[in-house]
Amino acid sequence: MMPDAFDEYCSLFHQDIFEEYGSLENATAGNVADLRLENLKALQVYLETILVREDISLKSLLRKTISDIWFGNAKSARYFLEQTLQATRDRLHKIRDDKIKLYSRE
Repeated sequence: MMPDAFDEYCSLFHQDIFEEYGSLENATAGNVADLRLENLKALQVYLETILVREDISLKSLLRKTISDIWFGNAKSARYFLEQTLQATRDRLHKIRDDKIKLYSRE
């Protein structure tokens, strides 16, 4: 079952996303930065679960979202999801590190 957090994240992508962000890496990092903590955690768990699937299955899964971007092949879909997972992990680490810094100042 696809969590709302994944569908919400995918909805942030549109055909002109690369004009706005310049690269997939910037787009995934930028859109992940806008998610709430609970959605980040749900997104991470879901991505870790689905990335064990075959590439074609991942492309099919992305077609079920409300995203307005298209992937020419299954490997591109996997790359998008892997970049999203990495951006999600990076964001969660940053949030954790910021909390540690905040508490260490008190």
